[in-house]
Amino acid sequence: RHLIAFSGPEEDHPAMTAEAVSEFQFKAKIDNINVFKLLRFIDETKFAQKIQGFTDSSAKTGGLLKAGRSDIYSVVAFLNCLTNSVGDGRVVCSRFREEKERFFKYLMLNPSVVMRPIVDSVRAVVFTGGTLSPRTDIETRLLSDVAAERKVFFSCGHVVPEQNVLGTVVARGPSGVEFDFRFQNRSNNSLFDELGWSIRNMCTVIPKGVIVFFPSYAYLNQASERWKSSGLIKKISCKKQLLVEQPGIDQESVLAKHAQATAESGALLLSVVGGKLSEGINFSNDLGRAVIMVGLPYPNPSDIETREILSYVKAEVGPEVAREYLEDICMKAINQSVGRCIRHRTDFASIIFMDKRYTGERIRSKLASWIRDVVQIRDFGETMHRNGEFFRKMALDC
Repeated sequence: RHLIAFSGPEEDHPAMTAEAVSEFQFKAKIDNINVFKLLRFIDETKFAQKIQGFTDSSAKTGGLLKAGRSDIYSVVAFLNCLTNSVGDGRVVCSRFREEKERFFKYLMLNPSVVMRPIVDSVRAVVFTGGTLSPRTDIETRLLSDVAAERKVFFSCGHVVPEQNVLGTVVARGPSGVEFDFRFQNRSNNSLFDELGWSIRNMCTVIPKGVIVFFPSYAYLNQASERWKSSGLIKKISCKKQLLVEQPGIDQESVLAKHAQATAESGALLLSVVGGKLSEGINFSNDLGRAVIMVGLPYPNPSDIETREILSYVKAEVGPEVAREYLEDICMKAINQSVGRCIRHRTDFASIIFMDKRYTGERIRSKLASWIRDVVQIRDFGETMHRNGEFFRKMALDC
């Protein structure tokens, strides 16, 4: 009852807050509850399992074969989080007017406390993944208590040969306008015009499917609206059929449309880094003969979870590591997105980074090794020429 009341909006209270566990318990008026005792009761009486059994029984009565996982398990998990040390996490409270937008969420700031007993009790722990690099977050947050000599890092090369990947950094468009897609330039129409013409021109030399990744939905929508108002979107659509990702879009439906358009006149898909299409779909073969990465998708520093993590990292490790942590999140998302188009040994694709910041050695050094080893900084005209040569050669080889 107290939690439900606390979740409601207040005129003088921000909609999103992050509280220390003790502060949250006090404000929610649950500080008189012994959470350890409550959890012990739930465990000994198998309370959660009984609730799940009741839910399953009710579902069968209602004609369903099986109920979903009961929310009681989420409640128990949240209660367990409240037993962590005060400094190791925060409770994020969403208190919007719409009930469906309200929630409580535990944000772990110090995951090393969870890893410590695991690392101490075994001979070795192996982390495996397709996109673990850059790894500042793993080293400084997850394994901060592990001695340096115990950490061994190994990265395999890509199955695709280097000659099957064309990597290019383009700092300026065909008219010489500099590509600088930082937040402060989001209202620069000439920048969006230059981007539109660049994409349109690249589509004349790149066959089949092209995927363009934007840093955010806001940037994607701003670009597409500008191209509509200027008439440029018609010129782009003359080269390839245009599809635009929207939040909540059905993946299978978009993939089917993209595949059909690719097989016909070619497809141009405008997508978002971190969206469903950048993480859940593989654009192998003709579906993704090129990926164009627009800008760098840095996390929003005003996002409450990002802000709390950065504040913690700054306090515990230092501001330089906090900056690197933010940069690594961005680069990891980029590596994951560009990898959507190279999926097997005989696949081939062009990967184009459009932003002047990619000319910096620091940024390029954090690209996945298979693209970092081949990427070159070129002007727009040379990029067009190289892409034309690349796809003519690959067509002959195949």
